[in-house]
Amino acid sequence: MAVSESENSAVRAPAHTPAHAAAPLAQPTAPFAVKQQRALRTRQALISSAAHAFEEHGYTRASLADISAGAGVSRGALGHHFQDKAAVAATVEAVAAGRLREIATAARRSDANPLRKLASASLAVVEQLRRDVVIRAGLRLAGDPSFASRTDLYQEWERCVAGLLAEAADAGLLTGDPALRRVALATITAASRGFVTLGHEDPDWLDPQLHVHFWDLMLTGLTIPRPPSVPRSRAAAGPSGR
Repeated sequence: MAVSESENSAVRAPAHTPAHAAAPLAQPTAPFAVKQQRALRTRQALISSAAHAFEEHGYTRASLADISAGAGVSRGALGHHFQDKAAVAATVEAVAAGRLREIATAARRSDANPLRKLASASLAVVEQLRRDVVIRAGLRLAGDPSFASRTDLYQEWERCVAGLLAEAADAGLLTGDPALRRVALATITAASRGFVTLGHEDPDWLDPQLHVHFWDLMLTGLTIPRPPSVPRSRAAAGPSGR
């Protein structure tokens, strides 16, 4: 930044330093905020590129060269943000976990009963799977034996399902069979994982309408059936039917 002559005359060196020895004002580089924004954009581009690579090729076959090329940056720029491929994958998984937790939290905040909250969370995840490559990649990494997952997303989902089923049982929403909750937990978690795995090969497995029907079936089997309504004419006739 240039300093005018009048401004320069007001600049004084410390009393113990000769005036002619005063250090010149340094010319600043690009503002820090601009550099920070540029670094953030680069990091986001690398995460997105890595998600595409991991989702398409899996952890082992995805390469740092492909990831950096997909983000439009050099390998050196990638190395500035991530130490190695494992660090890139861990970040993709962590971002996916954060987004999935947001979905679960939003569902829990609703006024619906616990079973409806569970169905809503599941349907919201399916919708995001269709749109968000980072979530798809995070779930693929979670099930990839070649990657040392730091966040087991399927285990987190299982805990979420178990918690909401427990709430439903406490609210008297489940049928009386004590084994039902264990069977429901196994069915929902296994089906969820299966839908994700099959959806990687065939997007039709992530069709929202398919999942609506799945939850209609699950809720019908889980909930206590309501007593059938009594026809008005019979109710008016009294116990004798007359």
